[in-house]
Amino acid sequence: VHVVSNAVSGSIFISAVCRIFGAGLGLWLTFAGGVAGNLINALVRGAPHASIGASTAVFAAVGLLGGAQLVRRWQLSLAWKRVW
Repeated sequence: VHVVSNAVSGSIFISAVCRIFGAGLGLWLTFAGGVAGNLINALVRGAPHASIGASTAVFAAVGLLGGAQLVRRWQLSLAWKRVW
């Protein structure tokens, strides 16, 4: 179940990231976020760490989408203030 949910949600979120950032940069950012998440998890958990997965890449994609939306809203609010 977990693998299927990662595959389905990953395809949705990662394709949205690729639409915003472009295929190459979107995939690279998602991969880098997943690697960073797994490294942080390994550092926090300690030596007997035996888990690595794609969930961190899915969460990275969600974070990228949230960050892109935050920047977009901030830019729109500045553009509106310049008009007036």
